[in-house]
Amino acid sequence: MENNNSNKEFNDYLFFKIIRNKYLFYQILYHRDLYYTNETVGFISIQDLLDNQFKNYITYLQLYSNDPNTFKYIPYSVNKLLAVDYNILLSHDTFPKHFPVTNLMLKEFNQPLLTPCHLPNTLVSLELESFDYPLDPGCISELPLNSLSLSSYTSPIEHGIFPSSLTKLQLYNYNEPLLPNVLPPLLVYLELQKYNYPLEANCIPSLVKNLVMGSFNQPLKPYILPSSINSISMEAFDQILTENCLPNSLTDLSLFLFNKPLSPDVLPQSIVSLQLGCFNQVLYRDLLPRKLEILNLGKYNKPLSKDCFPSNIKRLSLDSYDISEINFIPESIENLSLMGKKNTITQLPSSIKDLTIRACSAIIKGLIQPGLTSLVLFNYNYSISSDILPNSIESLWINGKMV
Repeated sequence: MENNNSNKEFNDYLFFKIIRNKYLFYQILYHRDLYYTNETVGFISIQDLLDNQFKNYITYLQLYSNDPNTFKYIPYSVNKLLAVDYNILLSHDTFPKHFPVTNLMLKEFNQPLLTPCHLPNTLVSLELESFDYPLDPGCISELPLNSLSLSSYTSPIEHGIFPSSLTKLQLYNYNEPLLPNVLPPLLVYLELQKYNYPLEANCIPSLVKNLVMGSFNQPLKPYILPSSINSISMEAFDQILTENCLPNSLTDLSLFLFNKPLSPDVLPQSIVSLQLGCFNQVLYRDLLPRKLEILNLGKYNKPLSKDCFPSNIKRLSLDSYDISEINFIPESIENLSLMGKKNTITQLPSSIKDLTIRACSAIIKGLIQPGLTSLVLFNYNYSISSDILPNSIESLWINGKMV
């Protein structure tokens, strides 16, 4: 204990001695500024990089080079590399033995990846934007990757082609049937933007928490999705939802094109945030989850009553509604957004802290309750005198300008 105290006192002594030395202090500031200034830098050629006197301060390097020697002169300070134009077949001497980069992005690269793998084993993140050759086991499966993004990959996925260490996988153009248990078992984030085939048991790994399927529009069978999932985003999904087709672990659900009637107990009670961009079916009691706090109804214009809303709701967005047509706004609402084409201001609950309105009528004194801290008005063409708004307002934006 005494040794620890002595070491701390000595370290403090050295620290303040250095800081009080003006030369050393300004040298520290100088090099700190160099790191900030040169943290992210782009070069057209390898020679431009080599000629740069501050190249050893770069941590994120962008190279627009298709030189075979592109990767042989990367400074040791670089841990993130974007090679935009590189499109040459990889060989055993493409990368140096001690390659510093851990995050590699190849934008134009579209050459076969051979076995054994010629990519550096320092990589934990790999992005191949244009690559669309079939992957065989051993091409990249031995790399210690945590994250893999294949924007253009379309070949069927076979067991063992991806590293088992992956926790994040993004496949933007992939649209071939997924077989059970072919995806890495440790995946936590899975993005399949173009995928549109029915899902079977064990197609989605059991540890996935975030699932993004932009084009998926197939019926969901009960219990097909793993119970680990917290967040689902399905932009094109418009199928009837049945009980237990969504996991009870779900907290965030986004269905942009969904417009099918809902039944009680179809939406898990665990959902906290619900985004329904095109939903326009009648909402009635017990359809929305009891824990719901955030609700976005983009196209909804059916009647809304007190029984529609769960008691926990705090944020409500209505993009196709006139506020005067709403029979009831819950007292629990703290954030209200009304982006319809016409909004006639009526009395609002005192609970509201943030209010966003488009194309509203003139605001008169007393309509905005004390307690409101943020007000955003779009397409507002009336003057506002100082006595109309409460003193509690801290932020006021009118037609895109801060007032």
